[in-house]
Parts: sequence; structure tokens; C-alpha cells
Amino acid sequence: FGDWMQKYLGRAKSLPDQMRVFCASLTDLDTQVGRLLDALEELGLAENTVIFYSSDNGPEDYRVGNAANAGVGSPGVLRGRKRSMYEGGVRTFGLVRWPGHVPAGRVDSVSVTGAVDFLPTVCALAGVDVPVDFMGDGENVSDIWLGGERERRGPLYWEWLFGVQGADDGYLPPPLAMRYGDWKLFADHRGERLQLFNVAVDPAEQRDVVLEQPVLAEFMKKRLLAWAGGLPASRAREKLMSEGLGSSGAASGKSAGGQSGKKATAGARAAAMKRWDRDGDGELTLEEYRSGLKQPDAEQRFRRFDTNQDGRLTREEFVGA
Repeated sequence: FGDWMQKYLGRAKSLPDQMRVFCASLTDLDTQVGRLLDALEELGLAENTVIFYSSDNGPEDYRVGNAANAGVGSPGVLRGRKRSMYEGGVRTFGLVRWPGHVPAGRVDSVSVTGAVDFLPTVCALAGVDVPVDFMGDGENVSDIWLGGERERRGPLYWEWLFGVQGADDGYLPPPLAMRYGDWKLFADHRGERLQLFNVAVDPAEQRDVVLEQPVLAEFMKKRLLAWAGGLPASRAREKLMSEGLGSSGAASGKSAGGQSGKKATAGARAAAMKRWDRDGDGELTLEEYRSGLKQPDAEQRFRRFDTNQDGRLTREEFVGA
């Protein structure tokens, strides 16, 4: 198992049993899909049937007790798991089968599609029009399903308003996200707590470049907020906004290292600096700051305090900010 599994091993009631259930479930699923494909062949329908197969999210989180058997799945290098909008939660595989139309065995690692594309794509393949009153965010990607390879024409958007496991693992992004080409932006509903990643070169979403790409971040933020503003009313969203839009579900402004919402007092920052300064040298490194703050946008906040950009926070920079 990878490093991420070490935390799980200590909490697993019986890892061998849970892994057996997990593998048995995969085997049974494979068997049942095989029965369906065999039936299509026997009925002479295979060449007139499009099969699309995917997952709705990344692997379940190992901390969810009633889903322990599913929690042994791995997201690989990707950050986050099920319920997180980081790539480990939303990036999944997609398989398309249509004998005589889709090239067998071809792998497309460039094109980006989403569940919102299903309706316009299936309508196109079936030769019917999308309903005139349909106001969806998806696009027709039938050319990709049939073996083409291209960038999508429009963005993908996400909103997640509920709990996410993994605060200590950095799995908790702000509640809104947008994929635009190779770029992925996170924000809250006020347009704050921005995070920006180039997921083509940083699929693990470890290097937040929002401060290096201010024009792009602002452009994407405006589009993301415009999309979010057109969503149906939601009690969950109202609750989240009333709590301050903190990415971990806590009210913003409670962190000594934050700059969103109500600012922390100098005393609170001084106390935090004393706790987080593990080597006692009177300064905070990014690693010390990130370890102490335990927020997904820690690097972005660190850079705001680091006025001379030397990679270390002095007491004057952090406490006197």
C-alpha cells in the first residue's frame, strides 16, 4: 500500500477481509458487465449499441466507517478522494464501446469530458435534437467518443456544499471549482479563498499559482461566480454562506493565519507563530506554516505574508501584518 494507506491501516478492523470484499465486488461487477455485453452479441445488437462506462467519483474515503470496504481504493498521485473537488475526487476513467465506430484499445489522455456532456452527446449519436428548453452546461463530445482528441469548447463547473473527509490530508477545497483548458480554479461564493492549479503539469494540485496568474484567476473567477449565481436556490448553500464560507466548513476568520473575513489579532498570530515554529528560530517556513494552519490554501496565504518573497516569515511579516 502507498503512504496514504498507513493512516488507514491503523483504523482498519480487518484489512484482509475488507480487501477481499472490495476485490469480490470488482470481480462481480466485471462478471455482470460481461453478461450484458455477451447478451448484446447474442441478440445481434452490439454494433447498434453504444456502451459508456465510468465512475461517479474517486475512491471512497477510508474514514467513512460504513463504507470501509470501498475505502481501500487508491487515487494514486491525485489529491483528495470521494466528495472532494480536487482531482482525486472528480477525475475518473471513461470507457466507450461501439463496434465498428469506436477504435478498440485506443487511449485518450488529452480530452476532458464530464457527466454534463452525456445528454447532448447521446442526442447527437442518436440523431435527435437536444430539447429546445434544455439549459445545460454540457457540450456534444461525440467526436471524442468516436476516437477524436481535442480540448473541450467550454468550461466544466462544480459546486459541493456538504462535508468532505480529510482536513488533515488537505482534501478540502473551497466550495466552487472551474476547469478551463488546463487550468482549474477554486473559490468560495464571495470570490475569495482562490486557488489555481495547472492540472496538466500538476495533476496532484500541489502548487497553487494564483498569485503568479492574477489576470487568468480574475477572468476565471468572474465566469465561475456568474455560473454559480445562476444555480437554483439551495438550503445547503444558504447554510454554508451563513457559516462564513470556510473551505473546511468552519466560519472564515477563525484562523490565526487567514486573511479572509475577520482578521486575526496580532496576539492570535503571535501565539500561532510560537506554536508553529518547530525549530524555534523565530521564523516560519512554508512547511511549518502549512503544518500549523492545516488549510488547503496555506501556500497562498503564506505568500501574502511573505512580503520579501524569501520563503520565510519573520515575526514582523506575520504578526505585524
